[in-house]
Amino acid sequence: MEQEYIIFIFIFYVLLEEMVGIHPRRRRVMYLRLDQDRGQTRPLYCRINLSVPVLDRFFNDLDTRPDFRLSREALRVLLGLLRTERQHGWGSTIETLVFLFWLACGTSYRVVSRVFDMPRATVHRIVHRVAEEVVAIRHQVIHFPNTPEDLEAVCRGFAGLARHRAFLKAAGAIDGCHVRIKPPSGPDGQCYRNRKLFPSIILQAVCDHQGRFIDTYVGWPGSVHDARVLRYSPLYRRSVYPPPGHFILADGGYPCLQHPLPLITPYKRPVRGVGPQRFNLHHSRARSIIERAFGMMKTRFRSIFLKALEVHNTFVPHVITACAILHNICLGVGDIMAPEDDAEDKGGHVLETVSGAPWRDRLTAEVSALEEVPIDHNYL
Repeated sequence: MEQEYIIFIFIFYVLLEEMVGIHPRRRRVMYLRLDQDRGQTRPLYCRINLSVPVLDRFFNDLDTRPDFRLSREALRVLLGLLRTERQHGWGSTIETLVFLFWLACGTSYRVVSRVFDMPRATVHRIVHRVAEEVVAIRHQVIHFPNTPEDLEAVCRGFAGLARHRAFLKAAGAIDGCHVRIKPPSGPDGQCYRNRKLFPSIILQAVCDHQGRFIDTYVGWPGSVHDARVLRYSPLYRRSVYPPPGHFILADGGYPCLQHPLPLITPYKRPVRGVGPQRFNLHHSRARSIIERAFGMMKTRFRSIFLKALEVHNTFVPHVITACAILHNICLGVGDIMAPEDDAEDKGGHVLETVSGAPWRDRLTAEVSALEEVPIDHNYL
């Protein structure tokens, strides 16, 4: 009965359109779609204009990556994780596509409103609402290894990247990434200028051997040093990861620590002796996966990371976290983009609570034994 009523309303709307001559820009179409979860057909009011090219390509099963930077399989996973029922508005699918298009193009709300034939204020509300919904699924997508088997796979992966068994206890790689923003007005705006003199917000992330983010912490202004961001992060203060006996790889911008957070950094320059030089080489091979992860995310969302993000500074962490979540989803379905080279060498820092230097020396002794891991998989 409900379906017949909806079809009647639809026919009435079409006849009314022919009688009064509604402008094509105001034309809307109702879809019936199979509900995969409940196994039944139910009406969904998508309220879209079929003349919109991006929607025409989406609903005709064409490649979605040029418009939304995600493959069709990654889009399916994202929509399944959101599982948001819209009692009103444009429908969860359409609103998610609007948000992804804005994220992929990094353009103004005015341009997106013209592309989707929506009011600009509506686009603004959709972008902010969907961003919050994506951030809400963060712990389903960005998380530490769930089981001992998963942790062991990560450790084996880092040993494979380093090409040495001394790194079989490496459980992650950490680094910071500066995201360009439009700084807030007033004297506080200067706090966002980093050492390269452009305003930014810092994303601190830990990744596994495949470049999947397992922890993110974002929001500090660009003028703050990476070591200070680390010191105030939940990863450092709660000491929930890595497990005892394991460590995280970091570059020279972080302190070499054993407690409260086990961090192993390379020897500082100038490096004296064959052992430390060899250790730095293997360490760099393993740690560079975090730079590769940042590079893949920046390549996918070039408009967000390669130019100033012109949104309010309080909204920037939501956008960055959403990009990290989408990065993990894409990796999970094999949608991988080759990264650009974004490696940089950072200076040292004097903070050391409980030094990890003795631990690093023991690892160097293992490396000097020249006992390398056979390479059975190319993690890059």
